[in-house]
Amino acid sequence: MTTKQQLNAAQWDVLAHAPLAIWLGVSGVDPLVDSLEEEYAAFDTAARDLADRYSTNELVCGVIAEAHRPSEPQRKGMTTVDIGEVLATLKKAAEAVSSVATPGEALEFKEFLIRFGERIARASSESVIDDHLTISQAEDEFLRKARVALGL
Repeated sequence: MTTKQQLNAAQWDVLAHAPLAIWLGVSGVDPLVDSLEEEYAAFDTAARDLADRYSTNELVCGVIAEAHRPSEPQRKGMTTVDIGEVLATLKKAAEAVSSVATPGEALEFKEFLIRFGERIARASSESVIDDHLTISQAEDEFLRKARVALGL
């Protein structure tokens, strides 16, 4: 089982920043500007829910516990988000986790990040198809790019 102690400070920082990167990406491409409050609230809700789901993965639980949260300016409404920078952060996170974790743990961590992003995207959804909240086309496109950056 991979733990925080097996990573150097730079590796840990990039992993702890990854949930915020996903949040920034989803929130930054969301055309519903008024949804930022819902997506901000979803950050902690998704983190709690996913901590339960990944309770046996010490790496995921450690990152959730120490994840960088959205700042007040981000929470109030960003003016710009550099999606290229967000995707580069996710790629660094994938490289960091793959360098220390078992392949199974690394995959689980990457899947956690995508599920986290999906939860954030659904937080602001007002569209329902077949009893499921949908996400915007822009959010879906960002999450597709995030999967590629993570090597999924």
